Amino acid sequence: MLRLLKAIWGRGVRQAKYPESTVKEAIERVAEKTDPWLRSVSDYTFKLRQAVIISLEYVEGLVNGLLPPISVKFDSNESCSGLAVFFTSRDEMLKAVQNDRELAGYLREHETASKQITALLLMEKSEKTIFGAELSGNVVARDVPQTSVTFQNQRFLEPAESENETRRRLENRAFDHLLKLAQRQITTAKSTRKNLERRRTLLQAKLTVLRREYEDLAEDELEAMPDVAEILGQLKQVEAQVKELGAEDKMLNVYLDIAVKILSRPEEHLWGKKQHIILDQSGIKRAHPTEYSSEFILQELCNSEGRKWVTLLVTLSADDLRNLCCDTCVSDTNTHQ
Repeated sequence: MLRLLKAIWGRGVRQAKYPESTVKEAIERVAEKTDPWLRSVSDYTFKLRQAVIISLEYVEGLVNGLLPPISVKFDSNESCSGLAVFFTSRDEMLKAVQNDRELAGYLREHETASKQITALLLMEKSEKTIFGAELSGNVVARDVPQTSVTFQNQRFLEPAESENETRRRLENRAFDHLLKLAQRQITTAKSTRKNLERRRTLLQAKLTVLRREYEDLAEDELEAMPDVAEILGQLKQVEAQVKELGAEDKMLNVYLDIAVKILSRPEEHLWGKKQHIILDQSGIKRAHPTEYSSEFILQELCNSEGRKWVTLLVTLSADDLRNLCCDTCVSDTNTHQ
């Protein structure tokens, strides 16, 4: 997979700069991650080609827009100040690093790794209104509405020995995220059609029972009966919805169209934005910087499902990480003795 990524991400974004083999491999990844049956659609590679190239270009720009990584060490409180705002305490921060699966997996697989590791810190941000005290001149005002900002679910993604490699892997991850969104929409379309067909079968069965019960009535008299008229109305609505989704033998084309639409307009489904924010030491949002607050830029990643994440590239010391893991092992051993 890494060979494929290097082939894709290491070249320019214009169609002419992509070898045909690279484009085909990327298209195959779309089918693999969304619905393998898309391969049975005539000319599916042709239909996906331009959309795939658009998305490759887009995610490259998205990742290139990430700020340079900040360097983080864990040997003193001062050296952790770059991450302190994202955790409620130093202990919480160290625990998050020690328990992170991707960092642990990277260290296991790279025992002789370089001295530093670059990764993306990904977390969720929440804001809520609280009431607290605030100094106004020489007067302490109480029950003042304040916005408290907290961060949770911190994870370190795509650790690598270089910033460039981490960025390349993040491009792949962003591309796969677009495919995941497409796959979910395809799954929803399949489920919707299945439910409509089940409801149509049920309504047709009810209608059959009523026809047998009132077999002596003419068709126009039968359709005028309230129960039958209601079923016929519901059946007509279901048929219209099924028709809107597409004929059964055309559903694969519908699913392919979903993938093409998302990949052709990636900016509508995954985008980044920047937010200038000032937080004090208690995580309260402030309008102006003070000696007890810090001003910085938050880079957020958003998707069309309403999810938002704060992103921050960091450079970590491999030795520090190994020492933290060793400390955890010693602590766990002493706890169980």
